Amino acid sequence: MLEALARNWGWLLFRASISALYGIAALLWPDMSMLAFVFLFGVYAVADGVVALAIALDVKALPGVGSLVFEGLVRIGGGLVAMSSPGVVVACPRFFAGWAILTATAEAVVAIVLRRELAGEWPLPIAGAISVIVALLMLLTPIAVGVPALRWLVGPYAIIFGATLLALVRRLRQLAQEIEAA
Repeated sequence: MLEALARNWGWLLFRASISALYGIAALLWPDMSMLAFVFLFGVYAVADGVVALAIALDVKALPGVGSLVFEGLVRIGGGLVAMSSPGVVVACPRFFAGWAILTATAEAVVAIVLRRELAGEWPLPIAGAISVIVALLMLLTPIAVGVPALRWLVGPYAIIFGATLLALVRRLRQLAQEIEAA
């Protein structure tokens, strides 16, 4: 799986970039309405899920591909629900919590598979742990919460998730260069 992911480092870089950009937009967009926040999340989640599925297609014969497919589908499903039913998402921060827990599960499985092939692999376990922490904070959040509270939970999460993916991209790009040179 490691070599296949190394071939796809560009896709992972795209995932890292859109995650960080979403987080920055969530934090810095002044006077963002709840509808805009939810729609922005939906666009981000669908784009990220599509890229996860694209990577899964390339590694389809390898162990751990099911977790990539699961992660992609959870991200796409969450994004589509957010865009089609923003009122439901606005009324329930637990939607974000459930989404974060499901994605953390998929990240943990991929991390386990990668640990077998890549010594010292830490970015995905960190991303999974952060997803769980954000999910727990969302579960503790009152049902009727405003955009500022969600922005301060989801924005930093997306930025940190992007940064952890970027750390993985760096390692995978180095590996891809070593494979090319060999």
